[in-house]
Amino acid sequence: MPSGSGEEVDLSDIGVPRLVRPFAKAVVDGVERIETYRRREVLRRHVRILRDFVLFIRMICPEFGEEIDLGDLEPDLLDAYEARLPVRRQANSTSRRKRMQELCRLLQRTEQYSPASFEHAFRQRLDLPVSVEQGSERPLDAYPFPVFDALEAAALSEVGRIRDRILEGERLAAAGRDPDLHGWDALENICWYIAHRGPLVPGQQKISGVLGLDPES
Repeated sequence: MPSGSGEEVDLSDIGVPRLVRPFAKAVVDGVERIETYRRREVLRRHVRILRDFVLFIRMICPEFGEEIDLGDLEPDLLDAYEARLPVRRQANSTSRRKRMQELCRLLQRTEQYSPASFEHAFRQRLDLPVSVEQGSERPLDAYPFPVFDALEAAALSEVGRIRDRILEGERLAAAGRDPDLHGWDALENICWYIAHRGPLVPGQQKISGVLGLDPES
């Protein structure tokens, strides 16, 4: 994606091209309207917003797969995205209000680059970028049911992955032996050590067998 200042951005990893392409064109259009010396800074900020919003939509709406289009966007999705943004009070932080204003402006420009039109309710929501008061907390059960269900499913999936890793670690520890006697090059021995003697200290983390471990294992 050219910015007019010698920078390109690859968004192909996000997928959902019918949503990303017009969104990316809106980003470029917005960047081209500002002073040249600020284009790179604004481009990078808008790309971060684009990427974060699209990935959030993919998580919330897995049933669409790669076929998400502008016409699939609903006000509830913007409400849910806004509610998950952190409330930052530092002077140099991007506020929730500013983030939502930028996102809504990008979405308003996006529609002109796609034959799919926003639903009327979504277009109206773009005129009111912020619906959650700064500093307020929105309880999880206040989300629309589809959003709540998606968040709950994602949380349960993450809990399942954590549980599986713990069980796998316990299984390996039970099969392992003292690495000081039988070697640090076997994962089960390292798990045995952690289970029986506690976390590795900095010196042990530099042992070749430990350094060679996959951090996700």
